[in-house]
Amino acid sequence: MQSLHEVGCTYLQLDDTAVVKLGDPTVQRLLHERGDDWKALLNCYVEVTNSVVAGAPNGMTIGIHLCRSGQVEWQSSTGYDPIADKLFNEMNIDVYFLEYDTARCGTFEPLRLVPKGKTIVLGLIGSRIEELESIDFLKRRVEDASRYIDGDQLAISPKCGFSVGIFEDKERSIRLEQDKLALTVAAADEIWGSHGPMRA
Repeated sequence: MQSLHEVGCTYLQLDDTAVVKLGDPTVQRLLHERGDDWKALLNCYVEVTNSVVAGAPNGMTIGIHLCRSGQVEWQSSTGYDPIADKLFNEMNIDVYFLEYDTARCGTFEPLRLVPKGKTIVLGLIGSRIEELESIDFLKRRVEDASRYIDGDQLAISPKCGFSVGIFEDKERSIRLEQDKLALTVAAADEIWGSHGPMRA
């Protein structure tokens, strides 16, 4: 982190593919069967993450993306409710990228636990579906989320990366990815205003 800071990096994002799964009843059962306590593991993940980011230089913003995985055998079908309090209030992270593109991601209600000063990036744009979401749909979703958290603490993004192509045709995938990213920026401008802080 210090080396990145020395060459001008002011934002660093971590990717985590385990924490959100700890709230899934199926995962909790499997962990119990092998002798693990999911709550103890959650505490461990928070402690380890905090230990890592404690080394961040002053002025570096730290983000984290929580992923359920695009692989069916590793997917989790639970909301953020079971982990939300520790995730938002004990993990020393500035920006959280949360998947919210399908019903399996749960409701926005856990966002009520997010303290002031932290930013939630709603992953509302599906990165592995061909359909292009409408700006009106995205605006409604942000409005729904704003019932639980100040709208100025929100931003939007695709739900995850585009590393897994939607089509075998690479050029077609790239065009769709470009369209999705353009939609993200256009929707952010509509919601927060093009002269305000970038929210996409």
